Amino acid sequence: MSSLSESMPQVDKPAVSAARLVIWCVLTVAVPVFVLSKVLTGVGFKAVVFRSLGDSAVLDIGHEIAELRAAKPDYVGIGNSMLYTRLGRTSEKINALTGKKFCLIVKDGTASAAWYLTLKNVVVASGVKPKAV
Repeated sequence: MSSLSESMPQVDKPAVSAARLVIWCVLTVAVPVFVLSKVLTGVGFKAVVFRSLGDSAVLDIGHEIAELRAAKPDYVGIGNSMLYTRLGRTSEKINALTGKKFCLIVKDGTASAAWYLTLKNVVVASGVKPKAV
């Protein structure tokens, strides 16, 4: 009596080598991304630096620390573009309206993680101790 495995025909499975998998990934992902980036920049697409309300896309920590030290604000606001739209005013207008010193650190497109890092790396590092942030 023969076993079941002896009666079944043996079929070789095609082996997919690691080298073939790497080549496939390169051809389907890396090459199209590289070619597309060259084509788009060749027809006039460029990297865009977003600027809004005089803000640059990158926070200059040294400049922000110097401004905080010079202003010695009572209150510091940290946020994105919603900070302006919710308050409806710049820090100068808020200063004139309340008689208190306000300093707003606004970076468009940021979220709470960036605000925490701004608090840690700018406000705390400046040595300024506002009443509230």
